Amino acid sequence: MPLPVAVIDTSVLVSNANREHLVTAAYETLYRPVWSPWIIAELNQVMTWNWVRNKGLKEREQWSRLYKDMMSLLTGHFRASTRSPPGNRRGRN
Repeated sequence: MPLPVAVIDTSVLVSNANREHLVTAAYETLYRPVWSPWIIAELNQVMTWNWVRNKGLKEREQWSRLYKDMMSLLTGHFRASTRSPPGNRRGRN
């Protein structure tokens, strides 16, 4: 039986607890998470804003290391989709 597929949006990835549960469920092959380059970019933007709001611009190296570690963990389990939504494909209006 094929695994259920779920598109994981930025809103559920911002929370550490949600991220941990989603990665654990993917690791245990309970579902197949999918995201897009747009979701990845939005997650980067939101996480950076949160870091700057909470920590300021200091500790940039720590942020960079933590973010890289988080993304390595996520990209190890999440598949990126490059498909466009219907009606938004090239050559169509």
